[in-house]
Amino acid sequence: MTTQSPFPELKPFETPPRLPSMESLMAALPHHDFAKQENSETKARNFPSFPMESTKPPAPASPPTVKKPLPAPPRASTAPPSPSRKQTPTAPMPTPMASVISAAMDDDDTPPATDDDLRRALEPVVESSLERVLYAPDKGLHTYLEPMLRSTVRRAIAEQIDAAVQFRSTGTVDRLGWRLKALMTSRSYDEVVFRSTRRYQVEEAYLLRREDYSLVSFASHDPARHASEKRVEGTVKKLVRRLTDDEGNLRKAFDYADDQVAIIRQGKHTLLVALVRGRSNALVRADLDYVLRQAEDRFGERLEDETDAFLHVLQPILEGCLLIQSPAPPS
Repeated sequence: MTTQSPFPELKPFETPPRLPSMESLMAALPHHDFAKQENSETKARNFPSFPMESTKPPAPASPPTVKKPLPAPPRASTAPPSPSRKQTPTAPMPTPMASVISAAMDDDDTPPATDDDLRRALEPVVESSLERVLYAPDKGLHTYLEPMLRSTVRRAIAEQIDAAVQFRSTGTVDRLGWRLKALMTSRSYDEVVFRSTRRYQVEEAYLLRREDYSLVSFASHDPARHASEKRVEGTVKKLVRRLTDDEGNLRKAFDYADDQVAIIRQGKHTLLVALVRGRSNALVRADLDYVLRQAEDRFGERLEDETDAFLHVLQPILEGCLLIQSPAPPS
């Protein structure tokens, strides 16, 4: 049933349904017989019984079959790794000083340490340090003191006298033989005596940069070459071409000219190339190393810069190489 609205443009209102009565609600509920349910529950009810104790041991229960679980994803372990046998640090050997101190701390009845105890504890440490400093074959103190003393004494002698004579005058027969040899070989008498007595002398020294082998400074026995950089340019180019071997490794020495040997000493920033007349020895190499250390300790990394500022500044230091020579030959 619909109610007509006075307004035709609106939809008609539906009449709301009536509420059901109580009787219809009760009739709609399902019927349940509670009496029959109570009787069936009382008949089927069984009370639990507790088992009596028995003297027989219970049979072992078979383990339940468990399915193999899926592997769990690996987790980052936060626990520190267990140290292996190889990684186990070994306890260092106690020093004499540590053993004396630990013994004094452990024993309360021990009398206080004296100066003699301290001396005995420090004696092995001081002895080992002095042996390492003084008598080490490569890094001992003598490797620095000997070249320094030789250079200082050599310069002092050169400043005071023209030449020092360490040998007696040679005999007439030896002098005559040397003069005849000089005539036969078209050499000077002094040169023949120098070769025959196995003398050595540094005649020129060149300081080169390690990166490009450019000239830093030089020194020469010839006054004209010592004062002119242009006169030594050809010698520097010849030396640079022969500094390395066929494999590209830096050489230690090579024959440069007639009775001249080029000795190469390598430093941190530069190379020292010395032209030695005659055959050199270990003393010559040690003296050249000392001169090279003097130059590098004074200027350091600045020697690697492309500049001509060190050309004349380092010449007095390189002049110390020209004083490296054997004792004066016999007259």
